[in-house]
Amino acid sequence: MMAFFLYLQIEHYTVFQMLNLTDNGFWMIFSAVGLFSFLMPLIAMNGMITVGIVSDWELKKHQERVPVLLFSALFLGCLYYVLYYIEANNDHIQLFHAFFGVIMSGIVLAIIAAGISYFWKISMHAIGIAGLAGCFVGLTAHLDPLLNLEEMVLYNSLAIGAVGLVGFARLYDKAHSLPQVLAGTILGFGVSFVIIIRELYL
Repeated sequence: MMAFFLYLQIEHYTVFQMLNLTDNGFWMIFSAVGLFSFLMPLIAMNGMITVGIVSDWELKKHQERVPVLLFSALFLGCLYYVLYYIEANNDHIQLFHAFFGVIMSGIVLAIIAAGISYFWKISMHAIGIAGLAGCFVGLTAHLDPLLNLEEMVLYNSLAIGAVGLVGFARLYDKAHSLPQVLAGTILGFGVSFVIIIRELYL
């Protein structure tokens, strides 16, 4: 998700602006995103499996999701701080500030989901995909009027469609009950949308 928004920032200047970005600046940001949204979570997950904190990658017991989600929130918090530091200390790098809203959405959702997962098996798939949809819809509303409205409408449509597909798949596989999928969808979309639209990230 972080890498996807980074791509949008670089390629679509009409909405996602990274001003005066040098090659060095690009690699600084790309490295931070890769480190804290992929490499560190991968290492942490392997470590938790090795020491027996979680049993396997599938996390079938909902209580096992708690440490994984808390680590995710920690790493996203580190990413937020590092990107904020990079921007504040490099005049040639200016990030599109709503990108911080995407990261903050992930942090808040991970913490809330960790609390819920201790007691109940809420659908993490639904939270994730609905969170992405909430970010897209929130950005579209927040940045209105848009120069590339048709493009953003397409992204919104695809994201919302994916919410339905993922929810159906989780129900079809009997991985979750309907309340678990609905709760994940409402939580993911609602939190992300509010954080973006209310600018609760700076």
